[in-house]
Amino acid sequence: MIDSLHPGAFEALRLRVFAYGTLMFDEVMEAVVGRRFEGVPAQLPGYERYQVRGQSYPAIVRRDEGMTEGILFSGIDEETLARLDRFEGSSYQREWLALDTGERAWAYVVAPGKEPLLSDQPWNPDEFVREHGEAFLEAWDPLREEGVE
Repeated sequence: MIDSLHPGAFEALRLRVFAYGTLMFDEVMEAVVGRRFEGVPAQLPGYERYQVRGQSYPAIVRRDEGMTEGILFSGIDEETLARLDRFEGSSYQREWLALDTGERAWAYVVAPGKEPLLSDQPWNPDEFVREHGEAFLEAWDPLREEGVE
């Protein structure tokens, strides 16, 4: 079937992102990349989500019995993927991972050697919205992402 796809269609399939933290929220995604994307609930097996020490956001780490809930965004273009890479920074590594449905998507996993940044506390999306969401959005400066001082 892949062989019968239009050239470029396979690449379009690859431009999906699994978001499990602040990017699950449309307002945050829009602040970071300048637009919203269609998303559907999804789960990532083999990973667990933990609060980053001293921060309001999470990271995921490989855990065989883990399951992380999130949102699968599709229609992500190369420019958006580059913006997401800059937003996530050096503490995260983008990996092509299999979701519980067998579909694959890009996800940002804690980078090798950065595991000590994680607390032992699971990250709670409802708590993030209730206690940190507004402040997180106010603190996010889209010009910083573009390298403008």
